Amino acid sequence: MLNRSGTLTIGAAACRSIVVATRPVYCVLTLPAPAPNLRHVAAIAADSLATLLPRLAGLRSGAVAPDDLLVYGARPFLEILRRRGLGLYLASGTDEVFVQQEVQLLNLARFFGAHIYGALDDYKQFSKQLVIERILCENRSEGEQLLSFGDGYVEIQNTKEAGGLAVAVASDEAHNGSGHFDEWKRRRLLEVGADIVIPDFRDTVALLNCILVTCLPSSRG
Repeated sequence: MLNRSGTLTIGAAACRSIVVATRPVYCVLTLPAPAPNLRHVAAIAADSLATLLPRLAGLRSGAVAPDDLLVYGARPFLEILRRRGLGLYLASGTDEVFVQQEVQLLNLARFFGAHIYGALDDYKQFSKQLVIERILCENRSEGEQLLSFGDGYVEIQNTKEAGGLAVAVASDEAHNGSGHFDEWKRRRLLEVGADIVIPDFRDTVALLNCILVTCLPSSRG
């Protein structure tokens, strides 16, 4: 529907979940979280750090370009979201101290300001659901003003439970920028209620034109 290459899948609920841009829209971008089973958290954390620390070192030394670590088209997409006046929030299952470092090294902090959330030592004090609840509470907003982008089924479910619109990113991580879906991810994310599934952010303008219905005041009279 959005482009001739067929890189967009729209779920059945999309037409009744369109966000109306006459009110503020709060956009949550999420990164994968560790599994909630505490018996596995230590192993997952160790594995995550084994991947994360070399990545941070590569960014600091300049050996790794920031955009090489982003889903294709992510940076211009964030620029467009900001220009359209959406409130941007980032939630990650990685420890917050490392999230903050990586966001700075990727030159993304300017998009989110103070709205960057990561895992805390007290796991009961952080979850993506809590972040969503906090956004809606602090802004005295309804769930229909919530728009989320993520590649995990938990945040898709959290967004739908709150009444928001969930855009799932089923990227082919092995071939970033190919425009192809990871078919297993795509099916899984649709099964848990994603309204829209995209392979990356190449169709930024068309995607937002589909999602955001902008009702401008009449110029007559």
